[in-house]
Amino acid sequence: MFDRIRATAAALHHEALNHIALDHNKMLTEVPKKSTKAVVVLPAPVTPQKRKTYTVEYEHETRIRRPHHQHCVHYLNNAGSMPPCSDEKSRSNLVDGEFIAGRFRNLNFTPVPLPGVNSTFFPWHEFFAHLNRNMIETPFVSTSNLLVWILRLALNEAKEGRRDGQITVINGSRLERKHVYHALPMHRELCEKRAFEKGAWKYPGSHKFMVYHKILAKAIVHTVGLEDMVKLAKKVAAVGHALNFQLLAGKKDFRTKVRPQLESARVELLPAVINAMARFLKLLGLTPASTMEQISYLAADIVQGWAFRIEAHTPPEEYQQMSAIFAYVFCKGSFPDLREHMKVRMAFLDGLRWGLGTFSVRHSVEALALMQRKANMAGLAHPAKILSDELDAARLHITMFGRKQQALITDGGRPGNDMNLIDAPGYKSSDDADEEVVYGP
Repeated sequence: MFDRIRATAAALHHEALNHIALDHNKMLTEVPKKSTKAVVVLPAPVTPQKRKTYTVEYEHETRIRRPHHQHCVHYLNNAGSMPPCSDEKSRSNLVDGEFIAGRFRNLNFTPVPLPGVNSTFFPWHEFFAHLNRNMIETPFVSTSNLLVWILRLALNEAKEGRRDGQITVINGSRLERKHVYHALPMHRELCEKRAFEKGAWKYPGSHKFMVYHKILAKAIVHTVGLEDMVKLAKKVAAVGHALNFQLLAGKKDFRTKVRPQLESARVELLPAVINAMARFLKLLGLTPASTMEQISYLAADIVQGWAFRIEAHTPPEEYQQMSAIFAYVFCKGSFPDLREHMKVRMAFLDGLRWGLGTFSVRHSVEALALMQRKANMAGLAHPAKILSDELDAARLHITMFGRKQQALITDGGRPGNDMNLIDAPGYKSSDDADEEVVYGP
């Protein structure tokens, strides 16, 4: 009997297991392929993020190095940068010959320098407020090393009727290294830390530099008003036409709209364009006494910014003529000696060579090599040799003429020479004391 009960229980247990297996398989076949909205995803456990360690190399990338005296390869070179237009509404103002950040405008003490980017107390929030275009006063003065962008801002200011704005050219080598920051790496780092607003994340500031506290008077080269620029464009049509003031004054995006139109214009370095370049550099405060680096940098900035064309395989004689036209207009009104005249010509040709490169040519070895290859094709690989050959040819002509004249004097006018005066009939020496010189009848 117990065996029968045990057998019956085993059969019931086996049947129950079969039913459970069948129900489980049925459940598996009825599971939808896609999850429904009722599915709840549990959040992953939150782990504290490790703070990024800033290396010395990163700090060197963020801060501006003092430019080398022989060549300009850093963010700010000897020519300096152009701060954006400043008017009475700007948060950075020109006070007593110095640009002072809005935060320190009314303070009579010198603030302490900012700590390094490795420091826990580095004021990232101040850089964020400045780059996010918050309408508050920050401890920085904005500058840029892209002339065409600055001119665009100035023309937009003038178009809106504000003619009291100004552009100030500064000498970057006079700025303290520890007080100048490149906006691009700062913006890149802040994109990981904070959320920019009103499209500020689209403008990393590739050509923007922020100077802490103020720009000293010794770094300021010249300040020009917007009204003077507008007057120059009206007075000299070549300036407004070559520099395309009408296009720059528009509201189109520079990178996607304005720059392609400047490139498609294919403006060549004709005498009228060179004339406009020289006049514009004079308006920015450069003179024949300015350094070659300053003239070269701004000339290159114009060629790059306005995408002027330099034809391949241009003969040296044309470059000599271009530099002579530039020096003639640039030095007009002054009386430079030969050394200063040739200095201006050399700086202009050097600027043309740098203008063949990209905007990052002073920061990249690859871009520098590309620029040199373009210069070789254009015949501008060695601007100094172009002018040296011209000087050698002029020296040769002067030397030959001098020797010819000296030979005539030394030979004493022997027969066969052009100046055979001593043996000529009726010739009398002026050394005769008895000879009376009579003028007129």
